[in-house]
Amino acid sequence: MEGWIKLHRKLLDHWIFKNEKYLKAWIWFLLKANHKENKILMGAEIMDIERGEFVTSIYKICEATGLTSQNVRTLIRLLENDQMINKRTTSKLTKITILNYDSYQIDQQTDNKQTNKPLTSAQQTANKPVTTDKNDKKVKECKEEILKSKQLDFKTEVEGFAERYSSEMLTGFYVYWSEPNQAKTKMRKEMQPTWDTARRLVTWNNRSKK
Repeated sequence: MEGWIKLHRKLLDHWIFKNEKYLKAWIWFLLKANHKENKILMGAEIMDIERGEFVTSIYKICEATGLTSQNVRTLIRLLENDQMINKRTTSKLTKITILNYDSYQIDQQTDNKQTNKPLTSAQQTANKPVTTDKNDKKVKECKEEILKSKQLDFKTEVEGFAERYSSEMLTGFYVYWSEPNQAKTKMRKEMQPTWDTARRLVTWNNRSKK
């Protein structure tokens, strides 16, 4: 696949930019999306793929981005809730549609004209409060979903030590280190200078015996 895509500077302020794994997956989505209509052969059928669409699977997304299957499902749900994509799944494939694809990859000349077109004072006043409130709500919801996803991954990792430590000890360890900060963006463990779960568990276990 050849060619290139555009990334708007607004991405820096978007909720997806706060999670490097999700950001990588989103850029992969944009790169995989067809820039023009196409037809593909799926088994014995020919499928029409529109501009901004691509065919994939949970496995392929995991393989390309390094995300777990749970991470991928969470990300897709977030993107759907934020009206960034549509997903259609069959027994054979998953078709992803990038909503408003043209607004991401519009011609530079048209993009400049739209960007430079001034808004009237009335439009600015009318649009700003609604847009700000709506975006703030979405950002908050997305941050909470991302935190939950990270907590679930951490819980799964901790449960992987069940043969070495008691369930009670592992639960206490998880509850303490998964506690979120005030902004609900990071777990306590993420605010440590360094982190190694296995070593932390050894220390936690030794202290619990005292």
